[in-house]
Amino acid sequence: MGFMRVVVLGEFRSDRVVPVLRSGGADVVVLGFADPSALLGDGVVCGRLPEDVREEPLLRLLDGLGADVVVANPGCPGQEQFLPVYASVAARWREAGGAAPVHPAGFAALASDKVVLHRVAGERGWPVPRGAGLRRTAGGAPGRGGAGAAGAGEGGAQRVPRRAPLRAG
Repeated sequence: MGFMRVVVLGEFRSDRVVPVLRSGGADVVVLGFADPSALLGDGVVCGRLPEDVREEPLLRLLDGLGADVVVANPGCPGQEQFLPVYASVAARWREAGGAAPVHPAGFAALASDKVVLHRVAGERGWPVPRGAGLRRTAGGAPGRGGAGAAGAGEGGAQRVPRRAPLRAG
């Protein structure tokens, strides 16, 4: 096997992922929001993920980097919303002949959208915490629904409110 470029999407704990990839002979690029280069040593290229991670720009970026394999590594809080994008990118990347071990779209939706998770969990008989949903009132403003009621938010997206954690200070 010849030269292989692996692009890791997300810097979280890349110090554990990169050595394994490099020991197999891969050229590794880590894209993230922080610079982990001090932890990764020489020979690892670190770059920045775009602030707005979307399918087309990410595909262009991967193509420009000459990626053979794409590894999704969203471990930082807040990066779970990238899972559906990574799933669609991976499907297209594989269609083009690349490799991308990424969660499938169905799991990505469950892991990144609480409303979908609660709906599917209820359908499958999994325990679901009780919650109050939002629905649109006659005037268009969000209003309280009953326990378990789900409603449309902006653009038709369903929303489930939750209590914010209390903070001292």
